[in-house]
Amino acid sequence: MKENPRYDRKKVFVYVFIAVTLMVLLAPVFIRWMLGNETLLGEESYAHLMLAESRIQEERTIHPIDERREFFVTPYHRLLAFTGRIFGLETGSLILGLLLGLLSSLLFFLLLKHLDISLTERLLIMLPFVLSPVFIYLFTTPNPHSFAVLLLLLGAYLATKTYAHTGSEEWLTLAGKLTAVICLFLVSMFSLFHAGLAIVLALWYGIKKGRESKKRAWMSEWVYVLLAVALSILAFLIFKPTGYYVYYQIEHSLATLIPLSISDLGAYLGFGAFSLVLLGIGLYESWKNKKQHLMMYLLIITLFTLVFWYGNTIFFYLLWLAAYYMGLGLTALRNLYWRFTLLKNLTLLVVICGLLFSTISFMNQTAQGGATQDMKEGLEILQGLSRTDDVVLTSHINGFVVEYLAKRKVLLDGAFYTIPNLEEAFEASYRLFYPPDQQTLTRLLEQHHIQFIVIDKKMKEDLWNSKKQGLLVYLDNEKLFKRIFTSSNTEIWQVQRG
Repeated sequence: MKENPRYDRKKVFVYVFIAVTLMVLLAPVFIRWMLGNETLLGEESYAHLMLAESRIQEERTIHPIDERREFFVTPYHRLLAFTGRIFGLETGSLILGLLLGLLSSLLFFLLLKHLDISLTERLLIMLPFVLSPVFIYLFTTPNPHSFAVLLLLLGAYLATKTYAHTGSEEWLTLAGKLTAVICLFLVSMFSLFHAGLAIVLALWYGIKKGRESKKRAWMSEWVYVLLAVALSILAFLIFKPTGYYVYYQIEHSLATLIPLSISDLGAYLGFGAFSLVLLGIGLYESWKNKKQHLMMYLLIITLFTLVFWYGNTIFFYLLWLAAYYMGLGLTALRNLYWRFTLLKNLTLLVVICGLLFSTISFMNQTAQGGATQDMKEGLEILQGLSRTDDVVLTSHINGFVVEYLAKRKVLLDGAFYTIPNLEEAFEASYRLFYPPDQQTLTRLLEQHHIQFIVIDKKMKEDLWNSKKQGLLVYLDNEKLFKRIFTSSNTEIWQVQRG
């Protein structure tokens, strides 16, 4: 029997898609390593590593991140702790992110197949999806959303997957739907937002099935829906998950949110400009069949509205819906009648190059951002010279890095809004960075038990206009400070106690 060439072609496309996804996820890490920087991408990574580490070393005394406030350990942190026991936390977090990214992409691809979308259209949807800065950030920076997204996709896939109704295969459909319910139960253990999202998706599935199925089949489907809703509520009430949104830009103004949502304008978590153009075209094209897309429109509007409360972290969940319409936009450009074929090909080439430009630009930005190798080396020296109860003064952006690498407390970190005495800590931080006189500086250092100061290049650029301003004026005073580490990017000073 001859091989089916079409089947083989499909397999080749899938293998190419997996290879491209793998390269996209590995590229930022390899670029960072080539620059001689072995630290993790993003400062937020170290917050989640600390939470996972607290599961591995439960006998340890209070961890820096847990001392002043309580952080909820999500299923992701437990999974990361398990991976960390095998590979080590830092290596394990990279491997885990890679696996979650590949599995999520594959599930999304299969989910599109369930919607009877052709192979060509699926590939056109996956192209802007895989090249999206949001996708890259989600699975290259250790964060709980990566596992929550996988659980949602797995639940959606299993809920829509059906087998032939024979005695030997009917149980597979039942097992799949029950597993989907368990996935939503686990998702609800992440936060209130996730519990609400799980309930909305379960109800959406029930309404959709109600329109497509007969009454008896519809009632059986709603048994799973009600079970999923009940377990989602139960999970939230039992585990009482607190928000773990520790390092995301939260804005409440549309004017300020727009530049923070477009990666080409420097946003560390946003969509590319060409992706947004494709999204607009896709939404316009879908409006011709608006009744079929009504539920998706409502979900997109709801998620976008939540951005004003939760910040651009919502983009992790908006991405999957947006990618579908981006693909529709790309398909519309491809299928549109063009009088000149050359113009059509050039337009598609410009769009694809635009997507690639946003991706490469974001990769470069991400690879060069965050902690540096010399900061890691300096913090290792700091750890050796300090006591466990010493406090380090640095910017809140560097807080998690110092807490994890030096194992020392900081005055402020990326989750500063969870500190009970936030106003007092903010005021102290401001007065330490801009002390009115030496006496005030000395008093504040003693009051807050600050023994070390970590300053990097970005802090100097953001906080001070010159070397003769604020705290920088006093650092050269040998009676007050002793420099224990210096490099092109980082300086570490030890407070001299008279």
